[in-house]
Amino acid sequence: ADKPQWSPDGSRIAFTYSPPTNPSVIPSTDIWQIAPGSKPKPLVTHQEGESLLDPSWSSDGKYIYFTVDTSASEPITSTNYVPGADVRIDRFDLATGAREQVMQSAQMPNVVVPGADMVELEYVQTDNQTAIAQL
Repeated sequence: ADKPQWSPDGSRIAFTYSPPTNPSVIPSTDIWQIAPGSKPKPLVTHQEGESLLDPSWSSDGKYIYFTVDTSASEPITSTNYVPGADVRIDRFDLATGAREQVMQSAQMPNVVVPGADMVELEYVQTDNQTAIAQL
């Protein structure tokens, strides 16, 4: 377990979790949740070739933003490397279970303005430099 984040109302924690895997399989991570006094359970599970990282609650507690990393899905070489192509930010709607892509070439979402859905993130620019931006 890694990167715990309390929900805005303090009722639960979202965190990154790496379930046990066969040693011949590349491990992946999911987003799990736990409420005080209860057992942890999956919240958002990865799809083929993904790892889910850096959970961040929306300020109203309706969404979870997270990094989707696909860098382990195929070997990276000098001919197929595209800066930032292997990460993006997705958003998971807790009420409906819908998951949507929010921004390509971005990672580490962080909701920084209480009461608003302004998300700070790190993204990779075309010159292979990283910058902090707000979405």
